[in-house]
Amino acid sequence: MIACSTPKIHGHYDFFTGLITLDRFTENELPLIKLALSKLPPALNTPLAIELRNIRALIKHEITHFLDHTTTIWGLEFLYRRSRFFQSLKHAEADTKQCLEVYFLNAAEVQMHDDLVKIHKNLSFNQCDTVKHELVYEKHHGAVVIIKFFHSGSLVCDVPLSMLSLLEANAIANEYLARFDDLVHMNPENKNVAEAAVERRLQKILDEPSLVEYSVLISLAQIHFRFLDTRQLLSYVSMLVNFCLNATIFSMGTVSELIRHSFNNKQIGNGIWADLCRGMSRHVIAFETILFMHAWIELAPAEKRQSLIGIMASNPYQAIEIFWDEQGRYDPMGSEFEISASLGHLKKLNFGEDFSIASQAIKKMADGESRKI
Repeated sequence: MIACSTPKIHGHYDFFTGLITLDRFTENELPLIKLALSKLPPALNTPLAIELRNIRALIKHEITHFLDHTTTIWGLEFLYRRSRFFQSLKHAEADTKQCLEVYFLNAAEVQMHDDLVKIHKNLSFNQCDTVKHELVYEKHHGAVVIIKFFHSGSLVCDVPLSMLSLLEANAIANEYLARFDDLVHMNPENKNVAEAAVERRLQKILDEPSLVEYSVLISLAQIHFRFLDTRQLLSYVSMLVNFCLNATIFSMGTVSELIRHSFNNKQIGNGIWADLCRGMSRHVIAFETILFMHAWIELAPAEKRQSLIGIMASNPYQAIEIFWDEQGRYDPMGSEFEISASLGHLKKLNFGEDFSIASQAIKKMADGESRKI
């Protein structure tokens, strides 16, 4: 299967075509969609205002996937390999099979692992008090990190961690941050009601068994950083994903050494370590960063702990940088170079519109426009 996309619920992003589809809507509802995008919905809790905010949130979710695919180191590599495959296919080149196999390395990472999800108890993730993990090797998926959630010593569920988990965590985080942002002009009474509704809706997503692979990183962060409120939690998750998607090859090589030694199963762990050294399995960095930062904050002296909590709440990306810098495993300058180099490779390939789309998206990101609706 050469096509791969995010789950088709209300909308989806196709990594093969680069297209966003709003599955929930028909052509007849296009005027409503245009209205939602033209300006902030009324500061009311009427059915129309709520529907307009829902549309905006859905589009923000899918735009996040598009931006992750076109403006990050991970995404640009995916884009280049896809374009190289297209080019070889169009010109019937001798190495088409090899180009497809290389593209498959990226495409396989964003396939679903729903066959590995096991729900043992119908319990809210927010009630879980212990998290463990194990490495398994699956015939169809290769090396997989299985995250196990417990409540009072009883196993609640097994959730596989995947690249799709990383991408969906960012999309969900940005979707719900957008929902909060759209309430900014409400009067206090209506805003409190609307924010409470957003909180309930988010928790329902986090507790939905069919979505656990996609929400697992948010649930993991929620359990480990109880001191963050909902907006701070979502901001941390979004910044963490951004950090992982833009980690340079140098950073991934050094980070992988610390991660490698944290695995009890050395045989499978060495396989994940090798993937990290090749720029793959970035979702493992996110998972381990949450665990490592939790221990880092918990074990810090009281004064430093309070300082770190403050930074986590106000500037989560800085907190992540500080953590990895203290480990001596952070390359703060390399990402801009790798993004520039990747754009150069796309331009040199001179196939389709990928270079134009990616370069424009990156420019708008730099101008602070791309994540706005």
